[in-house]
Amino acid sequence: MIFLSLFGLIVNGIAWKKGFYTLLPERASVFPVLKFKDVLAFFFLYLVCSLFIPSFLSLLPFFKALPHLKALGWIQIITLSLSLFLLFLYSQAINPKQLKLIWKDSHRQESQSPLKDFYLGALCWFLTFPLLSVLGYFLDLFLKAFFEFGEYEQVAVRFLKLALGDPALLAIALLTIVFIAPFVEEFLFRGILQSYLKNPLGRRAAISLSSFVFALFHLSPSQKAGNIALFVSLFAFACFLGFLYEKKGSLFAPIGLHVAFNLMSSLRVLYEGV
Repeated sequence: MIFLSLFGLIVNGIAWKKGFYTLLPERASVFPVLKFKDVLAFFFLYLVCSLFIPSFLSLLPFFKALPHLKALGWIQIITLSLSLFLLFLYSQAINPKQLKLIWKDSHRQESQSPLKDFYLGALCWFLTFPLLSVLGYFLDLFLKAFFEFGEYEQVAVRFLKLALGDPALLAIALLTIVFIAPFVEEFLFRGILQSYLKNPLGRRAAISLSSFVFALFHLSPSQKAGNIALFVSLFAFACFLGFLYEKKGSLFAPIGLHVAFNLMSSLRVLYEGV
């Protein structure tokens, strides 16, 4: 933990000195203009898929005939894929210029290709992972000191561990966690919610509020007191994702970081499960 702390301080200190943590003035940035009804529609579609589609699919004979874990895996990937598809369909109703601006502000002088934005986001894992690991460590100490606290795991991690014995189910879990979930979540929370909030509230408040909602969406009764640590860690992670979105003016940058973070976390689970 001492090594992680030092590494995190060093790499973030270098990034700070190089000007990485400096944003363009707000007046120099072009914000997407979204209507409140569109934001509501996007989140309504996401919530309907998340809350009702799994229950509906679990009642179908095909899924009832499958082993429980395999059925759970297929239901999860179908639900997220359907969410992605419906969000894509509704996004076609938005002004094309605004939709393009959500994904990437190509008017910036330092604008790069989406692939380079993605790579930069992935490299930011080296900035975020040490700090979030240290934060999580001290949050766990706090919970153990003040609560009757046992081990806890995020729902996605628990699902991944359950899939370790089945190669097909493991592939589904990895596809869902590493690729589909980051695209859906970054489009919703950074692309839609943060972009909408920027115009009335400004960038800092938009990042904070959208990060709060992002962390809130990841709470689960099964995580019990662990929700406290997970909420704080996810809020901090989401704030960095939001900052990265503003820094690069490209949704591909936070997607790259989100994919890298989920990938490395998944690899750690796989390594521990061997």
